[in-house]
Amino acid sequence: METKAEDIRKLLARRPFTPFVLSLSNGERFEVTHPEVLLIQTRISAVSLIENGRQSLSVFYTDEIVSIDIPEKWGEDAP
Repeated sequence: METKAEDIRKLLARRPFTPFVLSLSNGERFEVTHPEVLLIQTRISAVSLIENGRQSLSVFYTDEIVSIDIPEKWGEDAP
């Protein structure tokens, strides 16, 4: 059985890259639109986003990820 971290690493390695959305247990959602905006480790993850010209960094436990989705607007289904 693969871990969430392994599943996400596979999505980050796909070429061409297909954006996806991570949903956390606290309701936060992160659109991963480029493979270099997400650092994924077995226990800790971080996503760097730029919104309205400001960069932010969110750090969370990988176990907090409750779903990994590829919205229809970006195409293919998740592996």
